[in-house]
Amino acid sequence: MKKIILILLVISNTLLGAGLNALDTKSKINFLENYEIGDLGLDENGKVRKEVVAVKYKLAGKILNEYNVSLKLNELEKKIKSDIKDLTKQKKVLAVVKEAYSYLGVRYKWGGNTKQEGVDCSGLVHNALLKADVTTRRVSRLQAKDSKFIKNNEAIIGDLVFFKTTDIDEISHIGMYLGDDLFIHASSGYGKVVITKLKGFYKKTFAGFGRVI
Repeated sequence: MKKIILILLVISNTLLGAGLNALDTKSKINFLENYEIGDLGLDENGKVRKEVVAVKYKLAGKILNEYNVSLKLNELEKKIKSDIKDLTKQKKVLAVVKEAYSYLGVRYKWGGNTKQEGVDCSGLVHNALLKADVTTRRVSRLQAKDSKFIKNNEAIIGDLVFFKTTDIDEISHIGMYLGDDLFIHASSGYGKVVITKLKGFYKKTFAGFGRVI
């Protein structure tokens, strides 16, 4: 019986991975638009986990579209230079934010790691941080452990922002904070990398800030 259950878990998780990438390129339909899936189904290397705890995802709904905003990179760079006085830290934050911005509009792909194939939330953050020679593990729940907890009123541009988008007490989604209650992330709800307001669904599922730079 145990072997059968294990096999079913592996099969269901493999199918889940395929389903999470069901952005139909022909019909342009995003089957995930009502949810922020996150990366609980991935292991520490960003690969499909053999066993996954059954979870229920919190409904985000189509109101996600109300939170999508535009923020010019040059405006953000000016703010970074103004707010961060430590030149070494400033240089790192500038590099990381610029790299994250280079992914804007890249399609969402669960477990994805490149601009060509698509990227997921923790893949985006992992890749952006590498530009500052900062290495974290590949999934959001471990990236949270790799970072230092920051109080909400102390969060600055370049910090990490975490979310719990399921019914279990576990980090499952991540973005990079841009200040003024904005963050950049690879979103299954939007189907691509976007800049979003920290409000509504994201405020409800917000789990804290972390710092690695």
